[in-house]
Amino acid sequence: DRTALSGFVLPLDTWADLSLMLPLEKWPQPPPKGLAYFVGSLVDD
Repeated sequence: DRTALSGFVLPLDTWADLSLMLPLEKWPQPPPKGLAYFVGSLVDD
């Protein structure tokens, strides 16, 4: 069960838990306990 949240406040209006990616990446010990992304739209001028 993963979560994505949206707060509608620009420019970074969405948060997502992407911890499911951690086992697919190589990390030194101790590895991170979580991975979160803050994302938003990029305005193309």
